[in-house]
Amino acid sequence: MLAAALDGCRGGQLAAVVGDSGEPGVVALARVGNGQRLMSYLTDHSWNLLLHNQAFCEVFENNKPPRNPMEWMCLSPWARTVILLDWHRIWAPAGLNQVKNAVKAYPRNPVLLDMARRINQDPEARPIWKGINEPYTHPDGDSRPFFHPKYGAGWIDITASTPLGMHNGRLVTLDFRRK
Repeated sequence: MLAAALDGCRGGQLAAVVGDSGEPGVVALARVGNGQRLMSYLTDHSWNLLLHNQAFCEVFENNKPPRNPMEWMCLSPWARTVILLDWHRIWAPAGLNQVKNAVKAYPRNPVLLDMARRINQDPEARPIWKGINEPYTHPDGDSRPFFHPKYGAGWIDITASTPLGMHNGRLVTLDFRRK
């Protein structure tokens, strides 16, 4: 099932979080996620997790996904050393570049500003962040090395899209394949 990622968020409250998509849009997105055998999740423009399915949960400790998948990807030691294989060369440059671009687009967003501040304080992320100088805006179509706790080492193929009724939201599907 695609579940609300925010504690206590149900029905109309979730529609308010998702924005102008309204309840029918949320129900439709939930149906998309429920029908997925692949890992699937929905975030806002700050990467706050709004919806996710059970397949996505299986990646995380205690089957509990982080409140912000981008923050987890950029700053979690467990993500760097266990799940996101070749983090320094593949995952970090892509993720950090996305955050850098988002901060430029939303310079007053407190979630993004806090994430950027913590990235700049992180000894592993900071040098990569400082060295980014190429445009990279989204992961759609990327394939990256990945360790799935249930299936082992392999790759994920990433599909990312923006639901039409949700300004700058992201619906991401991750297709895991073994090496």
